[in-house]
Amino acid sequence: MEALDTNILVRLATRDDVAQVRKAERLMREKFSVQHPAWISIIVVTELVWVLARSYLYARPQIASSLRGMLNTPVFRVEDHALVGDAIDLFLESAADFSDCLILARNKSRSITPTHTLDRKAAKLDGFKLL
Repeated sequence: MEALDTNILVRLATRDDVAQVRKAERLMREKFSVQHPAWISIIVVTELVWVLARSYLYARPQIASSLRGMLNTPVFRVEDHALVGDAIDLFLESAADFSDCLILARNKSRSITPTHTLDRKAAKLDGFKLL
């Protein structure tokens, strides 16, 4: 299995640089398939959300839509697929950062609760406890 870095996914999501989009699309077409999917690590997912929010000013629903599209694309194999889906749900129903939503989803999946925090936005999610 081979993996994709964040910048490839950013190009595919934003389509903001024609030359780089062509390279990314060619890579996807020539290298990956349902039988040979591209690995997307949980760190890349988190970076993707950060870039879309900070650099491209995507709104939460746009980010969630991009992530769900990625999860539902058979040519991608996303690490901790179900946890990313849970984190997307938390992200949409809160003001917490996606990374906090992912932390909470991962901890809850392992029955590790509460998660102590100083982050007021994260603490509004059930499973975090504000100090």
